[in-house]
Formats: sequence, structure tokens, C-alpha cells
Amino acid sequence: MFHRNRRHLLLHQWISSLTDTFNPEMEQTFSIIWFLLVSVCECWPLPDSEPLMHGEVQSPQYPQPYPANLLEQWDLSVPEGFQIRLTFTHMDIEASAGCYYDSLTVLYDNKVLGKFCGHENSADGHHPGNQPIVSPGNRLTLIFQTDKTNPEHHQNVGFSAHYQAMDIDECSAPAAGDGSGPLCTQICLNTLGSYLCSCHHGYELRSDQRTCLLSCAGGIFDEPEGFLFSPGYPNSPPHAVSCQYIISVESGFIVSLNFSDNFHIESADTQQGPSCLHHWLQLIVPDRDSMKLCGSKSPGLIVTNSNTVKLDYHTDDEGLSNGWSLDYSTHRTQCPFPGNVAEGRVTPILTEYFYRDYIFVRCDQGYKLMMDSQEIDSFSTMCQSNGRWHLPLPECHIIDCGEPAPLLNGGVTFLSGFQNQHRSVVQYHCNEPFYSLLGGVNASFTCEADRKWRSNHDVVVSPTCIPVCGKPTQHLTGYQRIIGGSIAPDHSIPWQVLLNVDGQRGGGMVIGDRWIMTAAHVVKNDGIAVSNDTVRVYMGLTDVQILLASPVHAASVHIHPGYDNPSRTDYNNDIALIKLQKAITFSSSVMPICLPAQDASYVTGMMGLVSGFGITEINNRRILTNKLKYVQLPVVEQEVCSESIHLYKKKRNNIPNLTNNMFCAGVPEGGRDSCQGDSGSPYAQSENGHFWAAGIVSWGIDCGQQGTFGVYTKVSNYVDWIQKTINAYCVTRNSDGVADVVLSCTLVDEGVGLGGMGAAFSRTPATLVFRDVPVAPDESLEMLTPFVPSSVPDPDLILFEAKVSSVEIPSADVLLHADCNEQEVLCEISRYTPHGSQEGSDPAYFMVSLNVEAAEFSTCLILQTVMAEKDPTTLVQKKLGLPLSQSGSLLTEVIFLVFSHIKSVSAPLRADVLLNCGFKQHEIPLSQEVAIEWRLQHRGKGHKVLEMRTRLDDAEGHTVVSAERRGSSMDAAQVVGEGNVSVTLSKLKVLDAGIYICTVRLGLFHAQQVIELHVVQLPNVSLSEEKLVLKTKSPQTLSCHCNKYYPLDAQMEWLSLSPTDTEPVVLPDQGSLSSHRQHGDGTYSLSSHLSVPPSVSPGTKITCRVSHPALDAPLSVSVVVQSPEADSYLWVLGFLIITVLFFYQVMR
Repeated sequence: MFHRNRRHLLLHQWISSLTDTFNPEMEQTFSIIWFLLVSVCECWPLPDSEPLMHGEVQSPQYPQPYPANLLEQWDLSVPEGFQIRLTFTHMDIEASAGCYYDSLTVLYDNKVLGKFCGHENSADGHHPGNQPIVSPGNRLTLIFQTDKTNPEHHQNVGFSAHYQAMDIDECSAPAAGDGSGPLCTQICLNTLGSYLCSCHHGYELRSDQRTCLLSCAGGIFDEPEGFLFSPGYPNSPPHAVSCQYIISVESGFIVSLNFSDNFHIESADTQQGPSCLHHWLQLIVPDRDSMKLCGSKSPGLIVTNSNTVKLDYHTDDEGLSNGWSLDYSTHRTQCPFPGNVAEGRVTPILTEYFYRDYIFVRCDQGYKLMMDSQEIDSFSTMCQSNGRWHLPLPECHIIDCGEPAPLLNGGVTFLSGFQNQHRSVVQYHCNEPFYSLLGGVNASFTCEADRKWRSNHDVVVSPTCIPVCGKPTQHLTGYQRIIGGSIAPDHSIPWQVLLNVDGQRGGGMVIGDRWIMTAAHVVKNDGIAVSNDTVRVYMGLTDVQILLASPVHAASVHIHPGYDNPSRTDYNNDIALIKLQKAITFSSSVMPICLPAQDASYVTGMMGLVSGFGITEINNRRILTNKLKYVQLPVVEQEVCSESIHLYKKKRNNIPNLTNNMFCAGVPEGGRDSCQGDSGSPYAQSENGHFWAAGIVSWGIDCGQQGTFGVYTKVSNYVDWIQKTINAYCVTRNSDGVADVVLSCTLVDEGVGLGGMGAAFSRTPATLVFRDVPVAPDESLEMLTPFVPSSVPDPDLILFEAKVSSVEIPSADVLLHADCNEQEVLCEISRYTPHGSQEGSDPAYFMVSLNVEAAEFSTCLILQTVMAEKDPTTLVQKKLGLPLSQSGSLLTEVIFLVFSHIKSVSAPLRADVLLNCGFKQHEIPLSQEVAIEWRLQHRGKGHKVLEMRTRLDDAEGHTVVSAERRGSSMDAAQVVGEGNVSVTLSKLKVLDAGIYICTVRLGLFHAQQVIELHVVQLPNVSLSEEKLVLKTKSPQTLSCHCNKYYPLDAQMEWLSLSPTDTEPVVLPDQGSLSSHRQHGDGTYSLSSHLSVPPSVSPGTKITCRVSHPALDAPLSVSVVVQSPEADSYLWVLGFLIITVLFFYQVMR
């Protein structure tokens, strides 16, 4: 530290340097400033700098010799609480006895600690050596004094020393001699540069910060265990105390108090026991009566049954209580035993259940979890802090597979079971003898644990009933001729139909449930095909008068493209098909005739059955019969028939030619033949009990005349055309490569519910016709005809005509073939109001929702009405109030649609999945701004997955994407270029499963698609043993592990197949199941443990079968039981015996 006079000298030098800059005229002014500065310096001394923790002290001019006649002083100091440690690194001061001449004196508060001179090896003087000097306090003074001379022959350089602060251990210092006692009465804690006093438990530090006072040491204790005692324990406190201790732990735990045996609280003895009058320890538990404790007997263990307890300890200034001590502990609240679930299992099974314990309930194979009349996927409940389970146990109800899928033209017979429940067995059958099962296999189906009806055959084919053809239930006993023939009995020729075509009678035959085969000339007059409306079909009975009461209408007429007979002289390709508007259900009265094989042979003389409602002969008069007649006619050799026709050509003109597509039947003598009105009727031959359509009544020369024969279309030449026509005909098509698709829809109107409360919906049948739907080039044009509306408009009929030429419907081929594929099209139409528009504005808009059952087709369209000129004669649709076209339809155009190629998709856990969605708009853009939003809806909760906003004309500068689901993405380039708004979800998690809603907003319009995502993980099934070797006395445990699967619903089942059995059987003892284990990725694992008794026959195959929704079929793993192995010691003994015998023989 510097002396004050040195600090003044520095200030004077600074001021002198300033005076050099002033001129003489300013000296008087500066003198005044100088006086003020000096005064300030004297009155306000400059603050000392913070004491240093270390430093260095050297004699003047060191390491040069020090000058003579010196008196220098250094005042060293360090912060309070530290000592100074002074260490000399060099000392060379003139040596003298008693350091009389030159010396360095070290002092502490004017007390000399040492006086030094000389050097390390000098004989005289006093050198400090290597030992440091430690000051008693934080100060130290060094005084260096020299005489008037420093001998020249030995120049002394003085000294150099280092000093540093050293902490004082105040706590180890002896007590002061003034009787004030130690620094701390109980506990002294040495700190850096100081010390702290503290007190023992039960005491608190007084305000003097050194002495301790008895204290309660109360407060709140929230640790799960601890130790408490009264103030001064085990001694009596010197004064009255009133202490409070609160033990409060987490809810769900119970506090127990365990008092030590050394317990003493003053009490007064009464007849009722100790009375706590002046001293007591009171226990207060919420919602219970408080308890006062006193006396000399320990209360021992007290279970409070609460997570909070308050202890109030009170004594007065009189009496004596040594106090108490206790250990407190906590344990979890216990819940009651949960009970059992019929047809289910509660896991884990424990002897006691405590707070935060979970139990799980799973049902036995074939049962489902039910709670509050609702099925639940899984169940778990937790023991709550109040000692109750947070949910009651569910019930296990037997699962059912629902009604077996109905079989068209057939039925279902229950072989076993009840109400479609688990293990019920059904068998499909067809309505015999009119239908039979495809393949002829009577497959049984069992309701399995996965709620699916599964076939008991390895190859599962969905049962289908196909018509039985050509096998009437009533057989003809004799054959008569049509000309004068007898009436055909009912049900003897069930394929025969009567046609009325524009007032003309003809015949035909049933070949399918919607198809009639006839002659082309019946439905084509003068080269012009007849209208569908003019065709009436009658079938089922043999009396025309009765038949006329129930006509069947034609949907379309298909004439063979090679038939061209405007002048009725060319009957080549005389064959046509009529499609009916509704399908026929076959019975005894209506049954199809079989089609011939393509290589069917027409053997000369083979008899055939001709039937019809044509002209017959009665009493030598020909009249049109009203009864079905039949006759048997043989096939005539083609050359004979040709010669007969050639002879008549010489007599008459306009006789048609006989071609290879025709054959003749009849007898040379005549009298038996088909005739007018029979055209189109069948010529049937019988083979193996079935009639097949060999020919169609086509033409002939007169009827039943001698030397003439009837000519029939040879059906076997047209089998391929017939099948293609039936299979391909699904839509109507015009010559421009586009087709009309007609859909039956429902118009949904929102109304008001009963009493004006809530919304009600009315549903009205409607028809939607898509015009000009593009058809694939390979579609056959001649099979399709354009849609023709009714010639008389009906204002009550709701008929929408929608043009799709501007907006192509993706995958429209699904709609084209839905009819043929027997797929139901779900079509709903509702009014639509664009954003910001007023209801009832012109034009009007409608939203159409289309879904094809069992096909990946779903689309939502916006229709806009086409403006039509109104005049007084314009019809108005009554329900919609909109003008109709002249054909009675509401003309619209598709302007916007949102579609998806998938309705539901399953993807494995951790895989990537693409959810398909797209949009299309009118060729004249509705808007350039598009917004796409994907949302996930799951179990009543929804959140946004991804949102994109962009412009179709400038995506690069206007695309904004907000992805809230990490790993979701959409390609803006595909949105703009293709209208593809599909979203990709990477690294699927369990939480990704649910319903995804794709919403596309384009200007004022928006539409949605809904896609369901199932996240699945196939189970990994394994057995604990690769081979199972029986033990002779004890059962062996076989475990089946079903690992890492999702969703939760996995069923495990043990089966056994003994060497003498052919089919495995379900074991009555299904072993024990572990509880479900859920992994971090959300998947589950489950194990089943089967005890295999030693009585099982070797060679028995034991199978673990696992059913899971992610599996198409149950997964099985098996092991074969092997005989017990001989004990190893027997092998060793046998080996030793053989060895001994061998050596015995050798030694001999």
C-alpha cells in the first residue's frame, strides 16, 4: 500500500504538467484553481484501491545496491479474515550485531515480529532463512533503515520478498480470555476469509449470530420418509414449547408413524388412563378425530391412512417432559381385489394392488370387450390415490361375425352355433334345382376369432350360385308336331319366351338372367332395328292369355353386326340378343337353356325339340295358337336340304340361300314343322339330361310341306359373339368414342326436424346421366347404344344430364363396368352454395358424391346448371324449381371435382405411405389460387397435418407450406402441373392411424375426399422350444411369443394333432396368457404358456395359432413332441460294461 504523501506527489506532478500549457496572464487564475484542488484533495481523500491478495516488496534500486541514509516503510494489507504470509526470496543487508547499522524490521500493530540483516551465509546479522513470516492479522508493516555509509568494497543490494493472503481458521482459535466464550457456542464453520456459526437440530441461531437457542424445528415434511423428535430430546426443554410438524406427501401414499420406545410426555393419571392436561402431542388427520398422546408408554406404530398428518407438541413452563422421537414412512394406497371377468382374464394377478398399479383385461378367444354397451379395443384401469379403481371392469361378450354374406339365388344353413357367434359353422346352398354352386363344392364357413367367416377348405372361393341350364322340372313324355301338335305342359320348356315386337309375334329363348336370344329378323324390320320401347317379353307360362299380364321390358337390343337382310332374302347371321331391364330369378317356369359348345356336332338324324307360339293346324285350318306347342324334328343332312332349296328356287323367286351358319330340320313327308310366329324360338337338343340351344327358328319354304325343311341359325357358330356381347355390355356408347353412363342416385335435401328443432333430411330418387364419358379404344362399338330419354317429359322426374367433356372423371371405367361387375354405385346429390354466394342464385350448383362399392373409386363433383332460354312452354322441375330441357332433364356441366384412387390403405409401422388425392377443374379456370389442407381425425379429435397455398399460374413465388406433422410433404410442382395433391407421410407411427380428410379450395368452391389409414405391424410368432422332448414325470412348459404387433387385437390359440388324427383340435386347456406389453413404438407383445403333460403321445404336433387384423390368414408355428431321452448315466454305464468286457477278452 502506498503512503498518502506519495499519492500527493503524483497529483502535484499531474497539476504541474497542466501549468506548462498556460501563459503568464493566467497564473493568477490558475493559482486559485490550484488552491481549490489541494483543498479538495485534503478534504476528500482519494479512495484506497481494494487490498491486494498478493504482491512483491523490494528495497530501493534492487537489484542494484541500495543508497545510504534511507528510511522506507511499506504498509501491507489483505482483506479482513486473512493473514499475510511473507517470504523472502533474497536478502543482502549490511550485517552487524543486533542489526545496528542497516536493518529491515517487520511489525504487526507496532509489535516487532523480527528485525533482519546480513545474508544467508553471514556470521553476523540475523537472516530470516527459508521460513516465511505469518502475520497474526491482515496487516503487516516493513521498515527499511540504513546508515550513512554502504562500504564500497562490499556493495549490499538489499532485499526482495513476496507476500500473499492466507485464510485464517477462526474456528480453531482458542476462546478469548475475556470470558465471552468461544466464537460459536455449538458449530463453527470456517469459510474463506471468515466463519459461520450454526446450531444442532432442534436449535436455532440467535441474532448475535454465534449463540444457539432451543427451537421446535417444525415445518412441512414432504419426503417419503424421515425422522422427527421434540426440542431437546431426549432431555426436557428449559422452557415451554409449542411446536407444529406437518407431514404431507404425495396423494396416493399413506403415512405411518413409528414412535421410539423412549417416549415421555407429562400426564395425569386418572381411572380412564393418562390425561393430557398440560403437556401433549396431538395427531390431527383430515376427516378424522384428532388424538392426544402423553404418558411414558410409546404409542408404537400408528398407520394414519392419510397422506397428510399434523403433529402439535405443547408443554408449559412447569412440569417435565423428556419428549419423543419417531420415524415416519409411507406406502402406497391399497385398492380392493378387482374381481374376475367371465370369459376373460385380469392381468397381472397379484395378492395386493396399490396406488398406480395397472390391471388389464383381455377376453378369451372368441370374445370381445364391452363397456356401457359399447365395444372397446382394449381395457386398463389404474388404482387411484383414493383407493379405488378409476374404471369398473368391463364384460366379455362372445363375438359374432355378423350375418354371413347373402348368396344371390341361394341361402345359408347353420350347421352349428347360435346367432352368428364365434365357432358357428354355416354352409351355403343354392336354390336347387335351378341353381348350383360354382365348382360344385359345398364349402363350410366358420366364424373365427377375427370376426371373419373363413372357409374350411385350403382354397377359398366365394360361393356363387350359377343357373342350372336346360334341365326342366317337368319332362315331356312324347313329342308332337307344332303344326297340329299338342300343348306343352307347364314347366316342360321353361326357356321358351314369347316376343311382341311392335305388335308382331315372335319367339325367343332365355340364355341368362338378363338375356334373351332370338332371330335377328324378329327385331329388325326393313333394315331398321326396332326401338327398345316396342319390345315386350313374356315368359314363365304356356298360355298367352296369362302371359300378357306380366310383360318384361327390354333395356337394349343387340343384332349381330353381320346380319343384313333388307329384302328378306339373306338370313345369314340371323341372331340377336335382348338385354332385359331387370334380372330374372329362375324357377320351374323360367329356366335358361344351355349354350352349345363351340365344337358342337350336328349329327344327321339327331332329334331336336322345336317349340313356339306360332301358327298351328287345327281341322286342316292354320290358326295362331295361344298355347305353347312343341314337336320333335331330326337334323337333315346339309346337302339334302340344299338340294331341296335349289329345287324351289327353280319354281320361285326370292328364295334365300343356305349358308354354313344354318342347318335344316324336318321330315321329307312334311306335316311337322315350325311356322310363322315361331321365328326366334329354340331348336333344342338333349345331351346327358340337359337341353342345349342347337338352333334358332329362322326361315323356311311354307310350313310342313312335303319336300321342304325348316331352316335354323346354327348357334354353335356364334358362341364367342354371344359371350363377348354379354360380358362387354355395361354402358351405352355412340360412334364418337364416348359413352353415356346412367346412375341411380338420391337427392338429399336438408329440412327442419319435428317441432322446428334440428335438421332433417329428405331423400328423393334421382337419375344422373354422364354424357360423353370417354371409352377405351378396345370397347366394341356395336354393343353400345346412346341413352335415349323418354319422349314425354315428366316434371316430377328428377333427371340430371351432366357433360364431362371439359372435366375428365379419373378412373371412369369403374363406372362404365360397375353394372357388369355387380358393383353397387353409391350416388348422392345435394344442393351446393359457393362461398360468398346467396342460395337460389343463378346458375344453380349441385354437389355429387360418388362411391363404387368394393372398388377404389371415390369422387366429389360440383355441377353447374347450364343456362337455358325460358319461354311460357318451358317445363319446371317441381321439387327443384329449375327449368328443364325439352327432353325433361336438368342440363348441367361438371366444373370441379376432387377424387381419390383409394378409400382405405394399410401401411406397416415405420414405413412411408402416399395418401392419394387430386382435383380437376373446368378448362376455363375457376381460380388461380388453390388451398389444400390435410387433416387427421381420430377418436373424436382432429388436427391439421399439412396445409399448402399456391397459385396455379406462379407457384414458385406464391407457395406457402405449413407442415404440422413432421415428415409430411406435398409436391407443389405436381399440384400445379397435374392437380395432384397427394400427401406423403414418412416413418409412420401408431398415432398416424385414423381418418384423413383432403380438402381442396379453388376460388369459391371446395370439395373433400376421405381416406382411412390403418397402421399395422405383423406379429412375429415364435416358440420357446425348437423341439419338445417329454419328461418322464413332470409337465413341460411350452411358450408361444407373439411380438411387436399392432393393433392390439391379437388372439392366440393352441391346437393339437395326434398321430392318429387327421384334423387338429383346439386344446381345452389354453394355458395362461401374459399381460400385454407395450413398447416404445406403440406395438404390443403377448405370450401364451402351455403346460404339456408327460401323458401326451410322442409324435403329437402342437400348434400355436395367432390371429391378427394385419394377417390375411392366421399364422401358425408348430413343434412335434418327441419321446423322452434315456438318462445319460445309463449310456455311461453301458459304455463301461462294454469296455470291461472288451479288455477282458483281450487279456484272455
